[in-house]
Amino acid sequence: MHSSGLHLWTHVATEPALEMGLKAYEYALKRYPRQDHRLRLEHAAEQINQYSDSEEKIQRMQSQGIVPIMTPQFTHCLPDFVSPTLRDYIDRGLVLPGNSDSTGSQPEGCNPWHSIWVAVTQENYYGKRKNLDQGISPLEAIRMFTMWGAWGGFEEKIKGSIEPGKLADIVVLGDHPLTCDHAALREMTTELVIIGGRIKFAGPNFQGIDISDMVYHHTGGSHI
Repeated sequence: MHSSGLHLWTHVATEPALEMGLKAYEYALKRYPRQDHRLRLEHAAEQINQYSDSEEKIQRMQSQGIVPIMTPQFTHCLPDFVSPTLRDYIDRGLVLPGNSDSTGSQPEGCNPWHSIWVAVTQENYYGKRKNLDQGISPLEAIRMFTMWGAWGGFEEKIKGSIEPGKLADIVVLGDHPLTCDHAALREMTTELVIIGGRIKFAGPNFQGIDISDMVYHHTGGSHI
């Protein structure tokens, strides 16, 4: 699959799976080298620090350009298993695209704001916080689900940030995520949704307000 040019996303939720996935990628890259491949290991980031050879695994991923994917939700719902060192990862230069994988019994995990709150506060299901020094800033947590997420899927030229030429997919929030109390991140509300330059949802605060000039429409598609 790698030799055919596909972008591989491999689910590795246990230590044996992580090692198997890492070895498979190393073998594929040795046989079929490719620059900027961004081969992904899903769930690698939330578990890798637990193993005796974690430093070696991280160095192997960094040297090969393999991307560890982070699921902050698991810090919350699996407190006896997951306790990632996010601060250390980011400080050493790892890019951590986030995902909103859910365990099913906790549907709040599907909401990216829940995962952003967990990444910042490190609070688990029991209201306790492990590795307080490993919490990241709200801006870094948001980047996990915007800029870094887009980069992890080769979509950074069209998504992930608000810039000219990118898709006009925008939300207006009910609070300022960089200055509000961290506890409020979990319950962040959405007041306005714009997808592809078209208003898809307007909350009560936008009812009756002329917002037609907020979006630039373009014959070849809607962009910012």
